[in-house]
Amino acid sequence: LQPTGLTPTVGKAGQLAVTTIMERAASAGRKEVWQRSVQPVAAPSFSTDVFQAAVEELVQQLRPTEASDRAVRRLAARIRQEIGPVLPEAEVFACAGADFGQGTAFGVAVPEVDVVIAINPVA
Repeated sequence: LQPTGLTPTVGKAGQLAVTTIMERAASAGRKEVWQRSVQPVAAPSFSTDVFQAAVEELVQQLRPTEASDRAVRRLAARIRQEIGPVLPEAEVFACAGADFGQGTAFGVAVPEVDVVIAINPVA
């Protein structure tokens, strides 16, 4: 199982690289095509005009929920399961940077989930 839009490849030195759909299209000389989002982005709104209170409300909106954290833990476990047979020494770390279930503008500007796969090159 591969995440949508990503293709793992092994380079000359045995390094694992990941290319996106956009990178593959660009290298094949195809034109980039833009289309409407199936989930339009909602601008943030606040219940106050007081700056400090709005900042605190924004921080609460950005904070990952327990559901987001659970989903990210499941994603990391699935990645470990998929790459484990090929790279048993790999360590997988995943972190939610926001509540990605809200569909806000934050997810467009900043990645909401970071996944790091660490492999000791000497191992």
